[in-house]
Amino acid sequence: MWGFIISGCVLYAGARLSQPIVPNYSYAMESGPAPANTQAIAAGPFKGLVSDYNILSVFTMYDHIKKKPLSQAQRKLAWQQLSSYLHNAQHLDPWFNDTYRLTVGLLAFQKGLALDAVQILNMGSDYIDWDWKLPFYAGFIAYDRLNDQKMAYEFMQEAISRPNVPPLAIGLTSHFLQKEKGHEASMMFLEYLLQTMPKAYHDPIKQRIERLKSQPDSNMRRQ
Repeated sequence: MWGFIISGCVLYAGARLSQPIVPNYSYAMESGPAPANTQAIAAGPFKGLVSDYNILSVFTMYDHIKKKPLSQAQRKLAWQQLSSYLHNAQHLDPWFNDTYRLTVGLLAFQKGLALDAVQILNMGSDYIDWDWKLPFYAGFIAYDRLNDQKMAYEFMQEAISRPNVPPLAIGLTSHFLQKEKGHEASMMFLEYLLQTMPKAYHDPIKQRIERLKSQPDSNMRRQ
């Protein structure tokens, strides 16, 4: 009996803390999510449930970004709020892999949010320390989007030191860190993402591929 009551209270609190689930989207976009620490305190032992509400909020926000006629300022704010929900979801349930798939698919190729993506992947990598993909994704984003060779090297070195890393990742790590192979390696990895990521996230990856195709490697600028 008490278990049902407590679960109901947590679900209600999660809904209130993850505002985009409610119909008043304009208010939700302006207010954004409560801080992750506040959500964690309110969730108590049910952090996973509140993390799920944050993920649902990500879908809600993304749906509005894609379908609503937002101004440039509103669109920028909506993306910032979406990033905040992903940060919160990772904080509350760092072992949930879909958070990191959404991070790569939605944030990595969105202007101004690549660093947010790296931060979320980095935090996740500390928890999921048996998986090579999170530090490798972070390293690729640091290389391709932030143009930070040092950061990319550190993440990729971490990735190839982990168990079961495939030869593809080892080879790409070497290529990324050689300027003459960077462009080619970026294309190879983006094609790999197209094969492994859900189709809903393909558009920004394809757009990045087209940019790389249209720009000589020596003149390529991270956008």
